[in-house]
Amino acid sequence: MAKTRRIKSSEVDFGVNSLPKNRTSLFFSLLKRRFLLFFGLSLLSILFIGPAIVFETISRVSIFSDASIENLNITQVVSYILFSSLISLALNFVLCMGFSGLVHILQNLAHEKIVFVSDFFKGIKENILLSIFFTIFLTLGYSVYKLNYVFSIDNAQFNMLKSVGFGFSILLLLTIIIMGFVSFIQNTVYKLNFRSLLTNSFNFYLKGLLIYALITIVSFFYIFAIIFGSVIVDGILGFLLIILSPEITLVFVLYTDSKLDKFINKEHYIICDMPKLINPNYKIKSMPKYSNYIFF
Repeated sequence: MAKTRRIKSSEVDFGVNSLPKNRTSLFFSLLKRRFLLFFGLSLLSILFIGPAIVFETISRVSIFSDASIENLNITQVVSYILFSSLISLALNFVLCMGFSGLVHILQNLAHEKIVFVSDFFKGIKENILLSIFFTIFLTLGYSVYKLNYVFSIDNAQFNMLKSVGFGFSILLLLTIIIMGFVSFIQNTVYKLNFRSLLTNSFNFYLKGLLIYALITIVSFFYIFAIIFGSVIVDGILGFLLIILSPEITLVFVLYTDSKLDKFINKEHYIICDMPKLINPNYKIKSMPKYSNYIFF
């Protein structure tokens, strides 16, 4: 069996003064020095994220286009949303596995050389139960979001009630997406049981809600752009989501790592792996997953 080729290590010798000063500069430095890695991850993401985006774009444009809204039959639309959710369940599972593989690669850039394909699938394997869990809730959350939108345009009465319901569905969807990413990231770093993992993720979510929400809405604007009902708009936003998925994942990883450093690592571990993030030749000790730890 042929071995997977390792990503070529950087030949640049970094001194202390040339290292990124913060995670923002680290983000752009990684994009510059690991361009081929990110390009390869974007291509790989087409296989995992593309099917869900294509199906969702076709299904929701057929429902929420201007012509459909003018002849809206609420019963038929609700039935269609519920039926399409069954198909979305399988596609969202593949999508969640894809993002879990991206998280594993990007989080572990600091600790070891990355084997492109095998490490991607290693991340999927380690997060298989999390992927199943968040697939179910992502599908439910997105279905609730679409149903609330349908009810909001179908009934002109009870404006306040409609606004509250629609706002709740957005908050629910944000919570599921954010907790999913944070859980994947934690599961790559720590040894946590399922309950501890979700507890930590929810606490991180609460402590960084505003920033997480901003990152999520900007990064996943495709999901929240349902109101446009345009094939062109949905197609462009869906394409950008697929191509930029590694960069989106990196933003989540870097911001969540800052929370890990602040609430867990600073008090319980000493970690200095900034040089290795940029220069794979920089030697540090192997870092096993940490023990269970829940912060409150």
